[in-house]
Amino acid sequence: MAYNETDLAYLAGFIDADGSLEICHGHKERKNISSHAVAKMCLVNTNRECLENIQRIFNRMGNLRVSQRRAPFRDCYILDFRKDEMKELIPKILPYLKLKQKQAKLLLYLFSLLRTPTRTFSQTKRDLATWALFLNKRGIRNDNYEEKLREFYVFYNSLNPTLELGL
Repeated sequence: MAYNETDLAYLAGFIDADGSLEICHGHKERKNISSHAVAKMCLVNTNRECLENIQRIFNRMGNLRVSQRRAPFRDCYILDFRKDEMKELIPKILPYLKLKQKQAKLLLYLFSLLRTPTRTFSQTKRDLATWALFLNKRGIRNDNYEEKLREFYVFYNSLNPTLELGL
């Protein structure tokens, strides 16, 4: 589906501000699958209409749910996207992301790994999850941050030298 640039930029800005791009460990109780990588993309807001508007723009993509809070806090609404929706949207919004472009690129790389026949959570996928968590942490800008970021670039370049983070 073709979306106009304004809508894609709007979604990217929303993800940068109130969204999350994550890779985490998932577990299945089925035979031969001990753990696996789970990609997540969600938007969170206390204004339901705002998220419903995004769903309207993007042809009902995502699952809208409520997370009820105790008083005095307001309920918060979460728009979760499925893997096929993320595969479609992330490449299109990538040029417009400012704060979470690295996480988006890690998700795209994870999707390329998931096309391989192996179903286990390989060390590469585990490392991707670890670095995605590092990039998502808040308040870690200390003396060690720049050093950790350099380690991340070395790791990222070791995955596939043709992948560019645009740093």
